[in-house]
Amino acid sequence: MFLSEMETEALALTANTEPTPKALERVTKLVGLDLARWAFGQHELRQRAASKFANAPEMLFDREALEMASHEAVARYHASLFPRGSVVADLTCGIGGDLIALAQRGPVHGFDLNVDRLRYAQHNLAAHQEKAQMSQQDSADRIGDFDYVLLDPARRVDGRRTVHIAEFLPNPLELLDQLKATKLAVIKLSPMIANSDLIELGGCTRFVSYGGECREVLVLLGTDAPNDWSAVHIETETRAAGNSDLYLPEPGEIADEYIFEVDPALIRAHGVRQFTEEHSLQPLGASLGYLTGTAMVTSPWITGHFRTQTTLKLDRKAVRAWIRNSGANLDAIKAAGEKFDPRKLEIELNEKGSHSRKWIGIVYKAAGNVQFSVCERLPRI
Repeated sequence: MFLSEMETEALALTANTEPTPKALERVTKLVGLDLARWAFGQHELRQRAASKFANAPEMLFDREALEMASHEAVARYHASLFPRGSVVADLTCGIGGDLIALAQRGPVHGFDLNVDRLRYAQHNLAAHQEKAQMSQQDSADRIGDFDYVLLDPARRVDGRRTVHIAEFLPNPLELLDQLKATKLAVIKLSPMIANSDLIELGGCTRFVSYGGECREVLVLLGTDAPNDWSAVHIETETRAAGNSDLYLPEPGEIADEYIFEVDPALIRAHGVRQFTEEHSLQPLGASLGYLTGTAMVTSPWITGHFRTQTTLKLDRKAVRAWIRNSGANLDAIKAAGEKFDPRKLEIELNEKGSHSRKWIGIVYKAAGNVQFSVCERLPRI
């Protein structure tokens, strides 16, 4: 049993119950205050976890491990990098998000120093009809026993998130020689980590897109690791070439007929330059997040499509007059490399009244001025 009888009872007593003071008092009388708080906390975490796990109502979590856990679709991508049937060591398995996907692929051995997380991982595996070998020990001592390993180091110091690799636990740089000696080692990191750290790690670097967000960066090391720097689009299983060198466009391009919002993973992988060349596009102003062109482009790496209605210098009086004459309101304002309060500007530019027709405003700097392109949002293609 992964849960004690009292834990199981506490979960049953708090199921579908709001954590009001009266409810907490009632459950406390039956199982004690600590278990009552734990059970109500589990129901809250399960609600939060629903955005990552389809089977969240049957799983167990702790707050920090849930925040670190990959979406289950991203975890399946992690698992797909390893050959089916080969044993994979999950060196920092936590509550088992990746462990589940790895077990669905083949044999897996999970390691963690936290006994509660190991219990939760075992419970979560069982909730998915999967199992794995589990060990409560420092996995750094066992890397040499495996050809294939996954490492997701903790990225918090005294409760705060950090992007400094030397503060990760364990520090991947200290395990580098061991990881490179495997056939394949996959390291999951924050996409905010510095390029210099990624270059120091070496190997293959992939920035992962899911749901229109850059969720993480993976570093692949080992004798069987590929050699590329790219972005990966999970939903379409598409990869786009990137570069470790940052491309900074020359500012000055004003909107053409179409504007395109770019997937953050492609931007982070420094793949925008090659993408613009392939699709005959130009950066919008000095921004890498928005591109412009004369023809419609369909690609997984485009997260928003807009047709330009007009472009004006950001003169509030002139913009308000154009919007008023169009018989529409602004639905939203987006900033392409410009810092301002979009909600405040939206209030300043909108006329009173409600209109069924809605425009999108995109603010950017080009041709020596701050420009305001009024656009129609097009359906996602």
